[in-house]
Amino acid sequence: MTPKERAILELLARNLSNKEIAVALAVGEETVKWHLKNLFGKLDASSRKHAVRRALVLGLLESAP
Repeated sequence: MTPKERAILELLARNLSNKEIAVALAVGEETVKWHLKNLFGKLDASSRKHAVRRALVLGLLESAP
């Protein structure tokens, strides 16, 4: 997982929208979507919530707030 993907995953766990994540990381919304697509593939997840759950189970996140 890339550092940018990890940052996006942490913000995703805080239930931020793609637009909010883009603003927080100073990137475009399409960039966020690209990284989410890659994250879903790496985590074998089919949704945002599923990705966060998988990351928690795998120990990639401390806990979801």
